Amino acid sequence: MENVRRVLRPIEVARELGCCRKTVYAMLKANKIPYVKLGDMYAIPVAAFEKWLLECGKSRVAKCQQKERAGVVSDTAARLRQNERKTDTGC
Repeated sequence: MENVRRVLRPIEVARELGCCRKTVYAMLKANKIPYVKLGDMYAIPVAAFEKWLLECGKSRVAKCQQKERAGVVSDTAARLRQNERKTDTGC
């Protein structure tokens, strides 16, 4: 059987997000990132983290699209919209 990790540590989440560990702990304490507390350790389930990332991306795209409709067009909005099209599975 393949040895697949099912949880991430905060430092691993920080690397994935490209931010510092303290930022991740603040987000965990504010319940912005899904986690399970094991004693004094935060364990972030991989599946929940990936779903959270996907949802965050979709909400960012929606905000950018609202700005575009209001006449504020940016390169970032176009890139986010493009990325969403690439990852959209049609489900």
